[in-house]
Amino acid sequence: MMGGYGPIGGWWMLLALLVPLAFLLVLLGGGYLLTKQMSDSQQLRNPAMEELRTAYVRSDLTDEEFEAQRQRLEQSE
Repeated sequence: MMGGYGPIGGWWMLLALLVPLAFLLVLLGGGYLLTKQMSDSQQLRNPAMEELRTAYVRSDLTDEEFEAQRQRLEQSE
């Protein structure tokens, strides 16, 4: 006899272990890439624009002042 595993041998057992492992690695890699992309997009924000928005929300700026400074910042980027 061939050890009770048939003509294929023990390869099917190895394959049965590798497929779920590969699936897990793909899931973990996708999660890592998604997390990295989201954190990178948050770092790309302009701190000057964030401060301008904060000042506008606090009512430190009028609508006209906010728009003028926003346009100036967007042109400088």
